[in-house]
Amino acid sequence: MMANKESNEGLGFFASEVMKAEGIMGFYKGFNTNVIRAMVLNATKMACYDTIKGFLVASFALEGLLLQFCAAFSAGFFLTCTVSPFDKCRTLLMNQKEGDEK
Repeated sequence: MMANKESNEGLGFFASEVMKAEGIMGFYKGFNTNVIRAMVLNATKMACYDTIKGFLVASFALEGLLLQFCAAFSAGFFLTCTVSPFDKCRTLLMNQKEGDEK
């Protein structure tokens, strides 16, 4: 719906189009890639945030809001680096037409 700016159709219209064209499995395209992406995202987020926060406390004695901001910002950077390839794969799979074998 976001990619089709010319149409004013709602969610129901597009859901019925997917159902007609690809059946119920059309709603699950890219599901496995999305699950893997979620696992990588959560592992990166938790590991990087805690590790960076510990490093900042030990090295610079940061506290409070500045500590949380720096740790979250840094973890967000690493999260983007690790999750972006999965986002690309997920988008390609979800936009793939039935029978399109690339």
